[in-house]
Amino acid sequence: MKLKNEKFFAGKTWEQVFKDLNFEKHYEKLCKKLSNKKVMLYGAGIMFEFFVKNYDLSKLNIVGIADKKFEIKETNKYKNFNALKPKELPNTDFDFIIITTQYPVMIRNIIKREIFKNKKCPPIYFLLNKPFMLYLEEIWN
Repeated sequence: MKLKNEKFFAGKTWEQVFKDLNFEKHYEKLCKKLSNKKVMLYGAGIMFEFFVKNYDLSKLNIVGIADKKFEIKETNKYKNFNALKPKELPNTDFDFIIITTQYPVMIRNIIKREIFKNKKCPPIYFLLNKPFMLYLEEIWN
């Protein structure tokens, strides 16, 4: 599937995007940093689907995945992970969040300002390590 919405992603497959961003190296560092920590994923869309299909997620201690779609279609499991509604996150035990969506800055803001507005938010990491200018573009568009 070719991506259309963002200049960096336009016309590329997820495979090309992950390769262009040197994801293998980034993922190894992330796994080392989060070893023995409870990880919550946020975002169960097409980027997550590519990630699950092509990478070894057993390197992380994933305790669940949160997504707004679980508010609409209730389920307890998704791709063998505990499925949570975003509003359940403040009452769930985990150490870190990894955002598995194409627009992590927007999602990070929602998590910090809306979901954890009355509680300390755990540290948040982005699954893809995009160049800084792409994050600025995401913020200003």
